[in-house]
Amino acid sequence: MKILATSLAATLLASATLPALAGGPVMAVPEPAPIMVTPPIVMATGGDWTGLSAGVTLGYGNAAVPSGGGSGMIYGVRGAYDYDFGGWVVGGTASYDMTDFTYGGGANNVNAIGRVGVRGGVDLGRAMVYATGGAAWAMQTSAVGDSTEAGWFAGVGTEYQLNRNWTVGGELLTSRFSDNLGTGDELNAVTLGINANYRF
Repeated sequence: MKILATSLAATLLASATLPALAGGPVMAVPEPAPIMVTPPIVMATGGDWTGLSAGVTLGYGNAAVPSGGGSGMIYGVRGAYDYDFGGWVVGGTASYDMTDFTYGGGANNVNAIGRVGVRGGVDLGRAMVYATGGAAWAMQTSAVGDSTEAGWFAGVGTEYQLNRNWTVGGELLTSRFSDNLGTGDELNAVTLGINANYRF
């Protein structure tokens, strides 16, 4: 019995020391590296178009009646207030353009065109494309004196955000005045301008 117990103890001791003798120190199994989850990058689509803006316009245009027309440069000031609904932008506009359109054989001259209207467009992020229209007034000088003719205007335009406050754009407008100067003729003024605007 004593010999059996001694043999059993020797066997257990040999089993415990064998891995250390055969392979040296037992190496710990490395833990897997943690998986890093990177959040998706959200690209900025542009600023909010809601707010007040004011700017200047420079361009070219012409005015014509059935008997003839004339063309020249335009320059003026403009303002707008817009509200951005997400995909759509709606707002009000006002502008005053100085002109020098001589028409009707040189007897008449359009000195300025003022406009008050609305615009509605598509929010494309940093860009907006819109249609506009409303009331217009043509300040003129003619053989019978100075006069202001009332009419309407319509057109299309676009604006692009350079940064948070500054935008640039372009606008093509037609302004119509029926019974111009009491002659029964329609005066049609077409202008194409570029603009720079500061958004407050």
